Amino acid sequence: MPSVPEFDGDKKPNFFIALLPMIVVFILFAFVKLDISIALSAGIVVALVLMENSSNMWDYLKGQSEVGRFLPQ
Repeated sequence: MPSVPEFDGDKKPNFFIALLPMIVVFILFAFVKLDISIALSAGIVVALVLMENSSNMWDYLKGQSEVGRFLPQ
């Protein structure tokens, strides 16, 4: 079983930057009146763009996906 890399939390995003994807979803859904699936997709894209430079987070997420395959259902 592969080991999960330890997330040391050195490169935490700023609190307000972490809220941006949720704010984008809310604005697109509530004010622009886009479909919720499009608003959520835009929020995911914003989150991925903002998380681009956080290599520790990507390693942590890759480790979680590898471990998830071996968990009993």
